Amino acid sequence: MAPPESRPKDSAPPGAARRLLSRLLGHRRRIALVTVLGAGAAAASAVSVGSVIPVLHVLLARDGDALASLSALGGVGAAAARVLAPLGAMDRSGALVAVVVVLVVAAMVGAAFAFAHDVAASILSQRVQTELAEDLYDRVTGHDERTLRRMGMGDLTARFTYDLDMAGKACDTFVSTLVVEPLTALFYFAIALSLSWQLTLLAAVLVPAMLLLARQLGARTRRSAEGFLEKRGELLSRVQETASALPIVQVYGQEGRERRRFRDVTERVRAWGRRLARLEAVNSPATEIAGVCALAPVLLVGGGMVIDGSLEPAAFLGVFVTLVSFYAPIRKSIGASNRLQGGIAGAGRIFAAMDLRPEVTERAGAAEFPPMREGLAWRGVTVTYADGRTALRDVTADVPARKTTALVGPSGSGKTTFLLMAARLVDPTGGSLALDGRDVRGATLASLRGRIAIVTQEPRLFGGTLAENIAYAKPDASEAEIAAAARAARVDEIVARFPRGLATPLDECGHGLSGGERQRIAIARAVLRDPEILLLDEPTSALDPENERLVRQSLAELSKGRTTLVVAHRAETVLAADHVIVLRGGSVEAAGPPGSVTASSPTFRELFGAGRAESGA
Repeated sequence: MAPPESRPKDSAPPGAARRLLSRLLGHRRRIALVTVLGAGAAAASAVSVGSVIPVLHVLLARDGDALASLSALGGVGAAAARVLAPLGAMDRSGALVAVVVVLVVAAMVGAAFAFAHDVAASILSQRVQTELAEDLYDRVTGHDERTLRRMGMGDLTARFTYDLDMAGKACDTFVSTLVVEPLTALFYFAIALSLSWQLTLLAAVLVPAMLLLARQLGARTRRSAEGFLEKRGELLSRVQETASALPIVQVYGQEGRERRRFRDVTERVRAWGRRLARLEAVNSPATEIAGVCALAPVLLVGGGMVIDGSLEPAAFLGVFVTLVSFYAPIRKSIGASNRLQGGIAGAGRIFAAMDLRPEVTERAGAAEFPPMREGLAWRGVTVTYADGRTALRDVTADVPARKTTALVGPSGSGKTTFLLMAARLVDPTGGSLALDGRDVRGATLASLRGRIAIVTQEPRLFGGTLAENIAYAKPDASEAEIAAAARAARVDEIVARFPRGLATPLDECGHGLSGGERQRIAIARAVLRDPEILLLDEPTSALDPENERLVRQSLAELSKGRTTLVVAHRAETVLAADHVIVLRGGSVEAAGPPGSVTASSPTFRELFGAGRAESGA
């Protein structure tokens, strides 16, 4: 079955190979070490093969003087004669023993060099792979959530797993194969030239054609690898989507539908995988045939020279053995270069993720703002997302300092977008948000966000202890500060249940804790931050009455004297606020104290009722 697309949507950006190579070249000393060790292994391998030639000549020579016979061979034979000359005259048996000893020693030295080279190459490739992972993670943590969600969480996970693994293998292939094998081929080529330059050049005629074939196969292999990796990303996205909604899938009886959808994705993965496997499989027989075709003329011409007496049989056998050895590393290099394309495809997807431009960035020359005195002001703010959806339209509103402002409105009215703008998690596409009259985009992100704490509807916990989860907002907090924040958020009641207290380990899902307990831990985190601005995104909407009462008490204490912006649907929360902003359809319908917006806002009356609003005014 052919792949559903001729080319993957998320292809590697131009220059992916160059960028991956530049990562490797950032470790020049390690590359130099790997190259020296590889050269040692290649030289020892060439000596081992070269030693076979004198052995052949000694065995086939008619002359009893082995050293004279070796000298007459020229090239490696003459070199062997010079090495053995200090031992004095020797017969064929003695020369044979000496050359075999050289062969064994060369093989042992080569094995030592090869071992050291493989270890050094592996360490280098792992270092580059981990650096890529760290850089990608750095970019991801600097992005806004919407940009990452457009990529897809499953696809992002694939880039940290499959793609990084492919990129690491590409680095390993480059330093362990594409360095050693060409050097080995070069040594063999030099030996063959010393024996018969005519036959050697005749055999090398097809090398450019083999390299051209490798280039064409490599380009197609990379495209197939890109498609394969893209579909594996889709597969992970499908798994993540289904797992996160498993109760809904099961209650509505859609297991069969989700299995069919998953099998559709796996079939596309298999289709791209088959295409990639065929391209990789064709490499070996193609280069094998090319090598045989290159050596066939050597057999014909060299055999004729032996027949007419212009070439010694030993020299012919020697050059033929050397040329066979010469083509072996070339075939390995071509195969490695094709495998390298898959790694470049993986690296390209990593670089593509790194190159995503975040919607929120820190301006050049950004400064630290002083403590807030007057409050926050939205002036003609419009927010339009990348998908074309407009969340806010020409919004003008004020959030006074050290007061609690409630954001109300029907679902989809832009409340959460309005809230997140205070921390520059969202930037306006039109208009501005000012802090004491200064555009917040002129502040450093650290100084702006450093004065803010946020509590969301779904509390986020992290793997670690209960104390570490509270201290997430202030990692250098003392045990006393953590304990005080726990008491202020009534987390001490939770701590008392656990034998290990604040040292109790939690997972990111907070298994064993209720929603209200997780929310109180999130509030303790905010208490410890001691924020100037507090952002609350429906923090009690999913809680039972008892937990809601406890959380509201904790939030009321936390909000005192702070600039608090709360998205709320509960009348008790709204009526307790100092200021209310009513949003509808992304626009401000009314703003003011709860009592005053009753008369001016149909939406407010619809949500909370005129009588309740007036009684709370």
